[in-house]
Amino acid sequence: MRVAPTVPAIEAFAEMCKHKVSGVGVVSDGDGDELIAILSASDLRCIQPEHFGMLGLPVAEFLALLHGEDLHSSLVFKKKLQTSKTRVDMSAIIC
Repeated sequence: MRVAPTVPAIEAFAEMCKHKVSGVGVVSDGDGDELIAILSASDLRCIQPEHFGMLGLPVAEFLALLHGEDLHSSLVFKKKLQTSKTRVDMSAIIC
């Protein structure tokens, strides 16, 4: 199973539940179908209730915020995703 980086995280988690899998590959939606990340059920364990809104973000942005990475420095996403206006206190959610 795989998802595009632009799919909302909540939808990706719903698909994982539907297919009874604990993880999915996040695959670039370009020509190469390159594996760029893995979304896992364990990515949910660090989210506090006040950060549930992050689940509406595209999978790529969700994972970047969750793991404290700079999404926009990645060449894979540079042209595909717009800068999110979401402000999150990273110290409260980074595992």
